[in-house]
Amino acid sequence: MTYSLYSISANALSPSGCSSFTYALNGFKAYTRAPWYQFSEQQVDNFTINGGTNPAFPFMTGAGGWHQVGPMGWLGARVVEDQLILQPALPPQIPYVNLRTVIFGGAGIKATMNYTHTNLTRTDVSAYLPPNSSDIYANQSMPIAIGFSIEEGRNISIALGQTITIENRIYFDNITTAGNLVQCLPVTSEGEYQPGQFPLAAVDGAASTRWQPRTRQPASLTVDMQNVDYQPLTGVSFDWGSRPPAAARVLVYNSTSGSNGSSTNIRTAAFTDITISMPYNAATNDVVQEYTGNMSYFRFSTPIWSGQYVTLEISGCQATGDELGATVAEFNLLGASGTSVVGSGVGSNGTSSNATTSIVTPSSTRGSVSSLATASITATRTPSSPSLLASNTGFKSVGRSELWWFITGAVMVVALL
Repeated sequence: MTYSLYSISANALSPSGCSSFTYALNGFKAYTRAPWYQFSEQQVDNFTINGGTNPAFPFMTGAGGWHQVGPMGWLGARVVEDQLILQPALPPQIPYVNLRTVIFGGAGIKATMNYTHTNLTRTDVSAYLPPNSSDIYANQSMPIAIGFSIEEGRNISIALGQTITIENRIYFDNITTAGNLVQCLPVTSEGEYQPGQFPLAAVDGAASTRWQPRTRQPASLTVDMQNVDYQPLTGVSFDWGSRPPAAARVLVYNSTSGSNGSSTNIRTAAFTDITISMPYNAATNDVVQEYTGNMSYFRFSTPIWSGQYVTLEISGCQATGDELGATVAEFNLLGASGTSVVGSGVGSNGTSSNATTSIVTPSSTRGSVSSLATASITATRTPSSPSLLASNTGFKSVGRSELWWFITGAVMVVALL
């Protein structure tokens, strides 16, 4: 329930990024159970490892919260005024959605949405109204405010049976960190992660969400950049959240297939000097202040060209007291316009940081990504090694991004029906 409301709020208030979709996944995927997609109150049902809480099942308020994501989140419906307010914005991961009919004042509004526009059709819902109820807009046009509020929005009117097309609020195209090339792109990962801590969170443009592998063993995620123009890369920056890894590396390449691996050039940048820029301070822990994460900035000694894919690998964790994996709040791969970010000491949310910039010289290797990972394990996997231990998981043939959009969108649409 809570994460569904986070999704609704993020879609209404966020100036950039796609954390609304991350929160929507968290409000649904982490809590639903097979075979009927019923909700559990716990992300982990085993009370011996979830803090001693038996799960409530089915979790009706969780299901109710999820069903609000479509009309209240993506359509942006508000019913706190005497007039219906809509502010549509559909996350880029969903190509199309057909929402349930919204009834306001006895009038029905049917909405279909794609990334850029929303079609609104006023329908007759008199058969579904309670006794002694009627359409207060009968025999007249229905007023609707398009925007955040009546004061800030614009008024339209729609007659019974009429369809009107309106533009969506496309804030997802606004880049949180200047020059970042991977924000909200498709992400894949074969490794396990903590419930609700999805790989997508590392590139959704919001420091409030995080990717966290289940353990401290090497883990990776791969971002599909096939729809991004080739361009020079100047560096990377990270917001690690509260649990920085011991080491990380970034691999840039053009193919994940082993069949043509002999012709694949892989540029690798390794980072082993990850420091904690915002250490825990008991004196300020209870002070309400703007968020600043543990930031790392790395500038490439010489720009390298981008590719069709980029893989981020992390290993270990600098947090103590458990065996859980590190966190990645934001991974920013910076193009030419990101030069000012690297070394600026400015976090992804515009706040200042204590982090300094390190210069990294990427290496070049020709081969397949999977064979490189296997070779690295053979060469460096020793218990005492402080360097990144390469993982042979997380590398697979990634299909075209349209397939990823379709599968994810289909899951979301089915859940709304």
